[in-house]
Amino acid sequence: MCEGAYAVRIDDAVISVVHIGEVADPTSWGMRNAYAYDVFVKGDRFHSGTDLRSGVGDAVDARAMTGTLLAFLEADAEAYRHGMGAEPDDGWITDAATAEWCYLVGDELSMARIEIEEGDDD
Repeated sequence: MCEGAYAVRIDDAVISVVHIGEVADPTSWGMRNAYAYDVFVKGDRFHSGTDLRSGVGDAVDARAMTGTLLAFLEADAEAYRHGMGAEPDDGWITDAATAEWCYLVGDELSMARIEIEEGDDD
């Protein structure tokens, strides 16, 4: 079982990811680890969700899933930049306000994701 929590600071925000259990995957008859996440900006909860999942049978930890979440946030930043705020044809991964924030701190999101992927704890 994958347990744990991990948080990263991005500018004036904190992004946290917490393991919340395992869920069945009906398409593969396997189990996925489920994670909740929060984005706090200036101390206020800005965005949250419980829809972050590992691969079936994947034993990732909260730190690795934080990297995955950062990649999703980077995708929203790119979609925002591409359409300058217009909702993409396939919708936002998060929401319009979060996508705009991601656009504003996009470089910091990328740096934090790279540090996680390279194993740098600083």
